[in-house]
Amino acid sequence: SQWERRNIINDLLLDAYFSYWNWAKDFQVYRVLDTTVTINEYRYNLVKVAFQNGDRAAVDTTEALAQLLSFRQMKEEAWLKFRKSSLELSTFLWLNNNQPAYISDRVIPDTVWAKQNFSSFAVNDLNEWLTQTLSNHPKLQMIDFKLQALEVERRLKFQSLLPKADVKYNFLQQGYNIANRVGLNLFDNNYKFGVNVAIPLPNRAGIGAYREARIKIRSVDLDRYFTQLGLENKVRYHYNEVQNLQVQIRIFEDAYRSYIRLLDAEVLKFSLGETTLFILNARENKALETSQKLLELKAKFYQSLAQLNWASGQLQ
Repeated sequence: SQWERRNIINDLLLDAYFSYWNWAKDFQVYRVLDTTVTINEYRYNLVKVAFQNGDRAAVDTTEALAQLLSFRQMKEEAWLKFRKSSLELSTFLWLNNNQPAYISDRVIPDTVWAKQNFSSFAVNDLNEWLTQTLSNHPKLQMIDFKLQALEVERRLKFQSLLPKADVKYNFLQQGYNIANRVGLNLFDNNYKFGVNVAIPLPNRAGIGAYREARIKIRSVDLDRYFTQLGLENKVRYHYNEVQNLQVQIRIFEDAYRSYIRLLDAEVLKFSLGETTLFILNARENKALETSQKLLELKAKFYQSLAQLNWASGQLQ
C-alpha cells in the first residue's frame, strides 16, 4: 500500500506540475501582450497627430489602428486562457476542511523562472536517472511485492504434492512422569510407536494448481520486464527532450535578441520618417511571435523536467 500510494502521488504531482507551468506561461504571455497593447496605443496616437499635421498619410492611421485592435484581441484571448489555467491549477488546491481553494485574479505566478539561464541548468547524468528508476520506482516495487506473494503461493501448492510422514509414540504405563526421569531409556519396556507414510496418487488438481502458480510468476516476471523497459525508454526520451529544449531555448533567445534589435532600429527609422508603418508592424509581429514561442519553450522545459522525475518515480 505504501508503494501504491507513492505511485498515485507520482502521477498526481505530474498533473499538478503541468497545470502550474501552463498557468505561469499564460500569465507571462498576457503580460507581454498587455505591454504591446500599451505601446501600440501610444504609437496610434502619435500617428494620428502626425496625420493631422500632414506628416503621415491617412492610411497609416488605419494600419496603426488595425495593428492595435489585433493586439487587443490577442490580449483578451490571453487573459481568458490565463483564467482558464488558473481554474485548472485550483483543482489541486484544498483548504484544511476539504473545501476547494480557488486562485483569485490578484494571485499571479512568480516571473523569475523566465529569466533563468537555461544553458547552465544542471541535469544529472542519464545513468543516474536510470539507476534511480530501477531501484526506487513505485511501479517496479509493487510488482516485486506481487512476485513475493506469488512465490509464497507456489511453495504452498508444492507442499500438497509432497509425501506425508507421521511418527507416533505412546508410553504404556500410568503414573510415570517421564519429565522427571533423567536418562530414562524410552525404548526398553512398555511402549508403542509407529510410522504412517502417505504418498499421494497422481493429484491432477494439485499439479494443475502448482503449474498455474508457476505460470503466474512467469507472467508477472514478463510484466515487470516490459514495465521496466517502458520506464527506461520514458526516462531516456524525457532526458533527451530536456537536453534538446535547452538547445532550442538558447537558439530562440539569440533570435529574440536579434528581432528586438531590428525592431528598435525600425522604431528609430520610423520616428525619423525613413520607413513605413507596415515594415515596423512586421518587425513587431515577428518579435512578439518569437517572444511567445520562447515562453512556451521555457515552460515546456520545466514540464519535461517534471516528466523526467515522474518517469524515474521521484515525484512525491
